[in-house]
Amino acid sequence: MLVDQVQKIAIDNHLWHNESRVLIAVSTGLDSMVLLHVLQELTNTGLTIGVAHVNHQLREVSIKEEAFIADYCHKEKIPFYTQRWQVPAKGNIESQAREFRYDFFKEIMEKYHYDVLVTAHHQEDQVETILMKMVRTGDLFASQGIVLTQVFGSGRLVRPLLYHSKETLRQYAQEHQLIFLKMKPIKH
Repeated sequence: MLVDQVQKIAIDNHLWHNESRVLIAVSTGLDSMVLLHVLQELTNTGLTIGVAHVNHQLREVSIKEEAFIADYCHKEKIPFYTQRWQVPAKGNIESQAREFRYDFFKEIMEKYHYDVLVTAHHQEDQVETILMKMVRTGDLFASQGIVLTQVFGSGRLVRPLLYHSKETLRQYAQEHQLIFLKMKPIKH
């Protein structure tokens, strides 16, 4: 059902077409592994996928996560691109890590001709984003959340799970017996 819903969102909003080359940002957590599985299911429509993973080297399990997704992609015959963040962050680590990650994604999209980058943002991410913006600005009505799609690099950035709850993703993972790694907080 989730696969059909994501396909409908993609078609209704012209997010990609059957011949699109889609790069999937995968961290190995529940959300991104569900997204990867959903898009694997859609490859029978002509969609071509690849996986991009960034190892920020900020947690003890970072090497394990990178090895896990590299092995998964090798077994599934999915093109896999990875990058390690070599420069220690100073100041706002989350912002610097995000910038590094998205620069890498742009580079891979351009080099390997991907049309679309997809991320696994979902409903709870949307709520969190709006609340953070409201707290920061103090304006209840000016706080826009995450958009479904936007121009990005040589193509577009799409968040096809944005209308789905974390619980829906958990149920999907359970139904399909997906293996994912539990994310632990970053140690500063």
